[in-house]
Amino acid sequence: MHNIMRYLDKQKLDWFLADKGLYFSAAEDQNDKTEGISDHTFLSAHLEKSVPGIDPKLLREVDELMHGLQEIGREKNFLSCWYLGTEETEDMWENYGKDGVVLFSQNWALTDALAEPLEHAMDAYPVTYDDKLKASALHEPLRVKNHSWHPENEFRFVFGLTKYSVLTGFEGLGGHDGDHLTHQSPHMTVGMSQKGITQALDVIRRKGRGLVLDCDFGRAIHEVRAHPQATDEELLDAQRLLNAIGIHCPVRHSHLRRT
Repeated sequence: MHNIMRYLDKQKLDWFLADKGLYFSAAEDQNDKTEGISDHTFLSAHLEKSVPGIDPKLLREVDELMHGLQEIGREKNFLSCWYLGTEETEDMWENYGKDGVVLFSQNWALTDALAEPLEHAMDAYPVTYDDKLKASALHEPLRVKNHSWHPENEFRFVFGLTKYSVLTGFEGLGGHDGDHLTHQSPHMTVGMSQKGITQALDVIRRKGRGLVLDCDFGRAIHEVRAHPQATDEELLDAQRLLNAIGIHCPVRHSHLRRT
């Protein structure tokens, strides 16, 4: 189990309340413009050293393949980024929660609160910060970021749109499994409940370049704190707004509050 926090500045809090779901943005749209990018020539360089006389054309094709896979991954994987831990920091409030709130949850609780069958296309893990490892993270490039980002101490949820589309036919994507479309094939959907199959297209929606996934926040969020400068009136207003979308946990002042 991982304890996680999500800072929301005033504007993002307004969006969160309006969405009534958990917003995910594409990997290619993150603040870190190298998100999901590793050295796409890493594999070909290894092959060139370990396989004497290997065809240079094959190495170029490997580079093109790895680069293409990275671009698809950045486009088709969507992220919800949380802070790993329970301790507030001045920097996180300043950079990500100014005039807003911070939500407290656990990774398992948030995953469990997602509507069926969204969990079938969801991964969740702490980010590793390592410059050297990032260059070679060909198979799971979203797990690794450059060390300069380590103050964010990120725990991320990664929603795979391609996998979800294969299982559900969302946005008309997917393919064929024999004579069936993938989402109509009992072999492909064997792990999904009937409820999940029935509501698969109703629990996800596009919002601009991102996705909003249905989530029962009342089950996932166990505490909310207002920003360090919040007045008692602001705290009560935040509590009222959060209650309206089903969040009835304690809403408290920040531990860094200046009285």
